[in-house]
Amino acid sequence: MPSPRQDQGYYVEQQAKRFLKKKGFIYLSQHFQCRFGEIDLIMKDGDTLVFVEVRSRQLSSYSNALESISLNKQRKLIKAIHVYLHSHQLPHLTDCRIDIVGKDGSNKLYWIQNALEVQY
Repeated sequence: MPSPRQDQGYYVEQQAKRFLKKKGFIYLSQHFQCRFGEIDLIMKDGDTLVFVEVRSRQLSSYSNALESISLNKQRKLIKAIHVYLHSHQLPHLTDCRIDIVGKDGSNKLYWIQNALEVQY
C-alpha cells in the first residue's frame, strides 16, 4: 500500500503529465527505472525528448524544487537518461532536455524548462 507521500507524488505526476500534454507534448513513458535511478516522465516536445523530474514541495518558493534536487540526484538522473537513450537505441545526437514540473505549498503548478543540462 502506497504511503501518503507516494500518493501525493503520483497525483502531482499525473497533474504534470496533463499540464504538459495541454502544452502540446506527447507522452512517451513514466517511471523509467534502471540501477541508477528513475525518470519520472518522458515526453516529446516537437523533435526534442524531454525528461521530466516531478517535485512536490511544502514551501511556496519557486526555487525550492530545483534546490531540492541534490547533486547526487542530478548525477543519477543524467545516468538514467543515458541508459534510456542507449536502451532505446537513440543516437547520441538526439535533442533532449531536462525539465522540472513541481507543485509548491500554495498548490500552484510550475514548470522550469531546461533546468539541468544533459551532456553526452
